[in-house]
Amino acid sequence: MAADDGNLADRIARLETAEEVRALCAAYADACDANDLEAVRAIMAPDVVLSVPGQEWSGTEEVLEFYRASWAANSNPSRHFMTNVAMRSLEPDRAEATSSFLYVSTIDGRSTIGWGAYRDTFTRIDGVLVFRSKHFDMDVMTSVEEGWAEGLASLAAARSS
Repeated sequence: MAADDGNLADRIARLETAEEVRALCAAYADACDANDLEAVRAIMAPDVVLSVPGQEWSGTEEVLEFYRASWAANSNPSRHFMTNVAMRSLEPDRAEATSSFLYVSTIDGRSTIGWGAYRDTFTRIDGVLVFRSKHFDMDVMTSVEEGWAEGLASLAAARSS
C-alpha cells in the first residue's frame, strides 16, 4: 500500500486533474491539426504564455496570432502525436507536465517529420483546467527523404556547444 499523502478526496482530485491534463494535451493536438483557433482559445488561460527557445508570446491574442501565422505559412494537413505525458507537479487546481510529440506533415511538397518536447503548466479558472503556459522545443524537423540522422547530429552538436 502507498504511503499516505493526503485524504482520499484529495488523492482523487489530483487523479482527476491528471486525466484533465491528458485530455487537454489531446485537445491541443486536435486543435492544431484542425487549424482551429477557437479550439485553441478555449483551452488557454487569458494570460497564457507560449514560448519557444528565444521567443515568447503573452496573452490569448498574441498566442493566437502565433498559431494563425504558423498555419498560414503551412496550411497542409498535419498530425501531432502526443506521448509520455508525465506529471511534474499535480494539485487539484494546478499542474505541470512534460510530454513528447511527433509531428508529420508536408512542407513544399515533401513529407516532413519532426519531434520534440512540451513543458506545460495548467491552472483552473472558474472550475475549468486550462493551459497557463506552453513551451516547446523542436528536436528534429526534416523531410522523410533526407532522414533525421543529420538533424540529430546537428542537434547534438548544438547542445554540446
